[in-house]
Amino acid sequence: MQQGTSVFHPQKVSAAPPAPLAATTVATTTTAAAPAARYSDYIRIYAGNTTRLYICTQTQTGIKYVLKKYIKEYLDYNQTIYANNEIKILSKLSHENIIKYISHYSDDCYICFYQEYAERGDLCDLACKFHNNRLPEIYVIHNIIRQLLLAVEYIHEIGVVHRDIKPENILLSKDYKIKLCDFGLAINQNHILPIGRVGTLEFMAPEIIRLNNEKYKMPYNEKVDIWAIGCLAYELIYGTSPFLDINTSRIEYRICNLAPKFTLNLGISAFTLKFILITLSHDAQKRPSATQLLKYLDLSSQDKVEIADILLDKDSFGVFDDDSSKTKQFRNKRVTSIVLEDKQKPVLQDVAIRTRLLPNNKLTNKLTNKSNNKSNKPFCCFT
Repeated sequence: MQQGTSVFHPQKVSAAPPAPLAATTVATTTTAAAPAARYSDYIRIYAGNTTRLYICTQTQTGIKYVLKKYIKEYLDYNQTIYANNEIKILSKLSHENIIKYISHYSDDCYICFYQEYAERGDLCDLACKFHNNRLPEIYVIHNIIRQLLLAVEYIHEIGVVHRDIKPENILLSKDYKIKLCDFGLAINQNHILPIGRVGTLEFMAPEIIRLNNEKYKMPYNEKVDIWAIGCLAYELIYGTSPFLDINTSRIEYRICNLAPKFTLNLGISAFTLKFILITLSHDAQKRPSATQLLKYLDLSSQDKVEIADILLDKDSFGVFDDDSSKTKQFRNKRVTSIVLEDKQKPVLQDVAIRTRLLPNNKLTNKLTNKSNNKSNKPFCCFT
């Protein structure tokens, strides 16, 4: 889902998007996605520079879907490629932990497609319910990460690399099942050589960062998704990015040269610590595959814990009340922008970088005014 979207705070619009002129469906499409299907009750949930997102209802069944609409007038050549690429890849995927494609259409003004509606929003919405945005470790590793690895294992087996795994792109169904979404930057490495400096900065692997240096022009592979999963696990458990710093150049340096910091007083298990460290290996060849990581999770003696149990046991897990303002404030600090670089290269070169805008005062003060209390000093691991 696009950055800044919150399904809990929809904004109604008076005019619905134009009806499809001609819809294209896949063989597995349900009746709700038939070419003549009509949708109503459009509610806008996101409005960006180039895209709009709507929740809508299929009139014959009453089932809700999401319409993602790209505005052609505001798309440059690369963005048009990404929009069509998302539809092409997503329409060929079928997995319970990947958002389901329904249908798409295109006219003179828009590129549009319908997809499954995830009622619980994304992982950002979920994280905001917890103290300091920290989810319980056992739930992160054995529920969220396990389901995500199943989805990633599936796409890697058919040659697809997502390249933008992050909390904003992981949705939750009504029963809190994980749904990987937003394949706009995905690539099928069976057809295209992955050499683009693409992704969201805090989740980009070192081999992608180094593409900015003329000495490193080697293609990467699906292991960049494994790195992003390690970053995701860390952020969900600690409530912050493992390589967060005051500017992009320092973030890039930390990604390429340093290991993440682990605060000892949070009591993270050795099992989870090892999981994060092996996924964040600077040598891509040393990172396990999704299949290997799933086998590693099977070695744990910990049982899975359901999110419903966590939300009921607020005293043990420190859950916030469901305050919509907290979600809104959190999202305001996580705005995503797309920066196109290396314009002198061929137009088909992948060069889109999504990066979050860092919080201004709070983060700067935290980094410059370091505490003298040694008990709170983070422990640094270097690989």
